[in-house]
Amino acid sequence: MTVPIMSIISDMLMIVYYDLKFKEVNVGQHKRALALTARKLVRLVFRLLKDNRLYIP
Repeated sequence: MTVPIMSIISDMLMIVYYDLKFKEVNVGQHKRALALTARKLVRLVFRLLKDNRLYIP
């Protein structure tokens, strides 16, 4: 059984993390927040695959 990637992306923690990173700087806010959120998402997906676990928000 797999969890669709959209459920991870729409997770409230990711939204809060994006907003936090967006507010940290004044220039290039969206690009920086998007890159950092994507990096966090990739780390999460690889960790789930490595441990052979399902994502439970």
